[in-house]
Amino acid sequence: AKAFRKQLFKLSDRSGSLKFSRVARASRTENRINQNRLKSDDTFVLDDGFTCWVWIGSGASAAERGLGVSYAMKYLKDKNRPAFL
Repeated sequence: AKAFRKQLFKLSDRSGSLKFSRVARASRTENRINQNRLKSDDTFVLDDGFTCWVWIGSGASAAERGLGVSYAMKYLKDKNRPAFL
């Protein structure tokens, strides 16, 4: 089985509508994502293969703050993973 590589997703409404997109994926050799990828203006979801973390930046909009967990749950569902991670 292939080893899971950590992934970081961003939830942002900067363009005028909410977009959820992958912004980083850990390398095969070093399964890390640098903390400097987190920007205070947005909400982020980090999937480390065991846990799905939601990080809400201090400057995140009300929509980003309110929907971060919902987007994380949808991501887990779309990947056929349990919601209790």
